[in-house]
Amino acid sequence: AEAIAAETTARTALAAVVAQRGNCSIERFTYTGTGGFGSGSPTSLNFTQKPAFFVLLTDMRILLGSGFSNKATVISYSSASSSTGVGDMDVTWSGNTGQIVSSSAWTQFNDSGTVYQVFGFSSGEA
Repeated sequence: AEAIAAETTARTALAAVVAQRGNCSIERFTYTGTGGFGSGSPTSLNFTQKPAFFVLLTDMRILLGSGFSNKATVISYSSASSSTGVGDMDVTWSGNTGQIVSSSAWTQFNDSGTVYQVFGFSSGEA
């Protein structure tokens, strides 16, 4: 009887640990750039939950960041010069929305007519 009780307790504990694994919410959306840039026309990334990690993709650039940081990493490639660049970019957060402001539509991830892919990864807890 003690062995069965111990096994039941162990299984219950294991089930509780397993239930906590994989609780991640992945959100995907797209937006089409308008060509606007600067503080009067920020690029807004509207998530349903503040992401622990997000990725913004376009053909030659990637923005990697977190909803818990005001800095994101930009990786870009230039086919004209066959060069790769890495830098940082400010992202301002208000609730679940991150805003990017820059001095050109290209660096602000807002080229007119360009479709951008956005992925957000959050804890899965609302």
